[in-house]
Amino acid sequence: MVKKYCFFVVFFLINFFSYAQDIVFKEKINNDYTRFFYDDNYFLVDKNCEFKSIERVAQFDTITLRFHGEFKDFNNQGKLILHGFYKNGKKDGAFTAYHPNGKVKWKSTFIDNDESGLWSYYYPDGKPMLVISLDSADFKFVDFWDTFGNQKIKSGEGKYNINIPIKGFTDHGYASYNTKGIIKNGKPDGNWSTSFITDGKKKELVQVFTETFADEKRTSSHLSPDFIGLFIPYEDFQLVPSDFFGRSELFIFNNCSFDEYSGFKNFTARKINHNLSTFTFNIPNTSFQVEVKYAVTKKGFPSNIELINSPDDLNKNVKNRIMGIFNAIGYFIPSILNGEPIKDNITITGDFINNNGNLRLSHLDIKREKGQ
Repeated sequence: MVKKYCFFVVFFLINFFSYAQDIVFKEKINNDYTRFFYDDNYFLVDKNCEFKSIERVAQFDTITLRFHGEFKDFNNQGKLILHGFYKNGKKDGAFTAYHPNGKVKWKSTFIDNDESGLWSYYYPDGKPMLVISLDSADFKFVDFWDTFGNQKIKSGEGKYNINIPIKGFTDHGYASYNTKGIIKNGKPDGNWSTSFITDGKKKELVQVFTETFADEKRTSSHLSPDFIGLFIPYEDFQLVPSDFFGRSELFIFNNCSFDEYSGFKNFTARKINHNLSTFTFNIPNTSFQVEVKYAVTKKGFPSNIELINSPDDLNKNVKNRIMGIFNAIGYFIPSILNGEPIKDNITITGDFINNNGNLRLSHLDIKREKGQ
């Protein structure tokens, strides 16, 4: 089974690298090193894409299509932002990330792709922020300092209170969230809360969910009623700052579009699948495609929606239900042309799969007629 899986992965990568040959997402430097191009979420992008923000110079095995050896990641200003090592495609050895000013951002050690020992985080001024222990495939809080340099957790005991940026598109307008609670014996204990942080002169917290921990386990949680309608995966809320560098070795390619870079496409797909999950569809197991065109104002609001393609034999009730879900998309990122928002026609193409009445979106494509 392992051999079959490995063969499948290599076969997939070979086909991917061949398919994407017209897109310059990597280039050979010399016999030892290859340069890869990523956006800041570590999705591969075209070399000339405006969203390219990371260049990786890495030792790369062209036979197994894996990283093997040293790599260095640089931002668009040529500043080193990450340095580490791979062994047969797995993270192995010391990893160090850097803030844009050159100060260490975090440092850790990997053994056979797993974190090991201490993971230490630092503020941009070089002062310590957080130390966690990652032994035994589990983590514990060791030390934590607030932005003023006050130590709030010492040797696994104290209070944790941190603000973390939100990555990807959301339609709620919040840019970061706050998580706070008590740490006992290195683990969350008692009542914890996670809240969005409002913008403005006075920062306010809007509670998203609460959790209760006892004996180093989560015993209960309560979601705010508004949270469910935000279509944000629960796992997106991390206890500690998180980077996406692990995605680099998966070689996931993004088209050079703002819908993909911003996360709007993924958000829209999650929203459609969430709404689909509330229905059961009495149709045969099948797959089909639907195309819908929106006339969208320069402020991003649909002024008209039209079904332009669907299977002729698709049940009318099913078609109406799907159109109701597409109608629920009440906002698009406005199209931009010559630096200005414009009216535009935006077409969404969705591939659907039905399995025993559970209809799911398997692929989504968004195309804009005029702008980006």
